[in-house]
Amino acid sequence: MAAWTLLRTLLHHFVGGQECQRSGPFRPQPTDLHASDLFVDNDWSVTCLIDLEWICALRVEMLAVAYWLTGRGVDRLGGDGLVEFDAVHQQFVGILEEVEQEMRGTCCVSEEEVVATLSKMIRQGWDSGAVWFWCCLSEINAMLSVVGDHTTPRFCPESSGEEEVLRQSKIKDRTTNSNHAKHHHCLS
Repeated sequence: MAAWTLLRTLLHHFVGGQECQRSGPFRPQPTDLHASDLFVDNDWSVTCLIDLEWICALRVEMLAVAYWLTGRGVDRLGGDGLVEFDAVHQQFVGILEEVEQEMRGTCCVSEEEVVATLSKMIRQGWDSGAVWFWCCLSEINAMLSVVGDHTTPRFCPESSGEEEVLRQSKIKDRTTNSNHAKHHHCLS
C-alpha cells in the first residue's frame, strides 16, 4: 500500500508536464512481450511476432526497452544488473535511432513522427526515471523492489525509506503548489 501511495504522490513528476499529453500520442504495445514471441532470421531481424492477444494502445511514454534482454527479471535490475541493463538499453536505443534515421523521408513516416521519435521518448523516460514509474504499473509483482531500487533513491538519495520520499515530496509540492495543480488538471 505504501508503494501505491508513493507512486500516486509522485505521479505529477512523470505524467503531464508542459505538453500534457492527455489525448496522446498512444501506440499499440504488447503488454506481455517475451523473447519466445519473436521469430528471427539468420541475421537476427524480427520476421514474425506472435501472441498479440494482450496488445493495447498505451501512452507512448510507457514504451521501454525489454528488461528481459539481459536475462534478468525487472526486480533484479539493481547494482551490476542495472549496469548491464543500461549498456543493453543504450545499444537498443542506438539501433532504434539508426532505423528511424533510415525511415526518414519514406512514405511510412510523417513529419510529426520525426519530431517525436520513439527513441527520443524512450531516452527521455530513461533519463527522467519515468521508465521505473511505468514499470511499477505494468509489473505489479516487482513494484516493491522497483520502488526501493529506482524510484525512492531518485527523490531522496540519502534515504531508502518510502516515508522519507513522501515527506520530501510534500515539502516540494507545497513550494510548487501551482505547478502541481496544473499537472493534476491534466490527469482529471
